[in-house]
Amino acid sequence: MKSWQKVILLGFLAFFSTACSNNKSSKKIHQISDKSNSMQSFELTVELSPSSAKDLQRQGLLLASSGEYEKAYIVLDKALALDSNFTFDWKKIGLELRERKDYKLSIKYLKKAVEVDPNHADTWFYLGSSLNKLGKDEDALASYDKAIKLAPHNANVWNNRGLSLKNLGRDENALASYDKAIELAPNHAIAWANRGLSLKNLGRDEDALASYDKAIELDPNHAGIWNNRGGSLENLERDEDALASYDKAIELNPNHAIAWSNRGAVLAKLGKHKKALYSYDKAIELDPNHANAWGHQGVSLQKLGKYKEALASYDKVIELNPDFVAIAWNNRGGSLNKLEKYEEALTSLDKSIELDPNYSSAWNNRGVSLQKLGKYRAALDSYNKAIELDPNNDSAISNRKKLLKIII
Repeated sequence: MKSWQKVILLGFLAFFSTACSNNKSSKKIHQISDKSNSMQSFELTVELSPSSAKDLQRQGLLLASSGEYEKAYIVLDKALALDSNFTFDWKKIGLELRERKDYKLSIKYLKKAVEVDPNHADTWFYLGSSLNKLGKDEDALASYDKAIKLAPHNANVWNNRGLSLKNLGRDENALASYDKAIELAPNHAIAWANRGLSLKNLGRDEDALASYDKAIELDPNHAGIWNNRGGSLENLERDEDALASYDKAIELNPNHAIAWSNRGAVLAKLGKHKKALYSYDKAIELDPNHANAWGHQGVSLQKLGKYKEALASYDKVIELNPDFVAIAWNNRGGSLNKLEKYEEALTSLDKSIELDPNYSSAWNNRGVSLQKLGKYRAALDSYNKAIELDPNNDSAISNRKKLLKIII
């Protein structure tokens, strides 16, 4: 909270403590503000309270000044219902909550602010930003569109609108928003960087790289841009250059867990698995819930023949992130095959295929398990399925060829 805001709120506290001292209904509601009472009970008590709009205003401001923002909202909302002329700076509290990262409650206050006065573009913008933070991108997009109607020349609104569109998988539309932001503010480094990310998502990595380079020219000390630049360089198979980008991101922000994980991944691509493990360990140290780092760590451990340790990494991925589960179950099955635990491997691989029936690698690894268990016909069926799903699966083609020699 800014210092001037503290002064104002403390002033409210001093004034309304005096103003409310002789008001019985005020005491009743203030007592209910004790944290041991449920919000539902508090809301019911406010609803049944015979307090006037002015009393409720005082009580609400007192609660707000004490940091009881959820209860303050209930009281002030009732004050507004009783007196439509009641004025309160809903936006100011909404922004303060946003700074505290209490986006859910921030949204309540900012929604009330635009309900009371829908003609302030910046309030719509901040409402969109808070919605954005909670992943409510459709609602955020609607807020940004309201802001643009009121202030069509605000580059920040266009940039954030692009971000919501990107999150919704609408990268072409996002690109148009970023281009508008850049048209209005050619030196908007973040818009250039976000433009690069959408271009990367569209498979246009050369164009993405040009956008990242422009962003870096404008803001050379932004670790996130260097990290994203590395991703496009990897896609262009410029792995050494990608490594340099990740190193720069880490130099600028040594606590950038994603950059450490990406650094490990590019080192693994270069065949430097021991060095990759150091990067993954660092990423996990900074963010123990970084599923991607755990998954890549498992792959490097597997490449180094450390199958038991790899299993632990894959188990962690399965625990943390359902999105990576099919891959993790497959890799887990591959490690169990190497450990000659074929029945367990088969269970893992069946789980992988259950989650993703079109996963060629899992069908191939399943074939290996079945072959080692002497179930040749079932193994052949698995290899055939792997090849059907991916005719370029060289491992499955080779395994099938070897199995046919045994059968025939």
